[in-house]
Amino acid sequence: MVKSADRARLCEFYPDICFTTEEKAWKNLSQFKKNLSQVKINLSQVKKNQSQVKKNHSQVKKNFRFRKTLVRLRKTSVSLRKILGSKKLQSG
Repeated sequence: MVKSADRARLCEFYPDICFTTEEKAWKNLSQFKKNLSQVKINLSQVKKNQSQVKKNHSQVKKNFRFRKTLVRLRKTSVSLRKILGSKKLQSG
């Protein structure tokens, strides 16, 4: 924040502006800058969270594919057992 001694006084340029109005304006500007800084921090956090969500989504997709493959293998295994079981009965 700029110190009051370093900045030009608005009342020097605009005689109708009183000091209290000017001080309120500087405080509002200071508060705006603080809020902007907080928004930037929040935005950074949102981006990190989005990245984590993408990673989690990718992992869920991999798990889903893995489970689908397991289901297919089980179905194939059951089918093979049925086929092999019926052949044993026919040969025996």
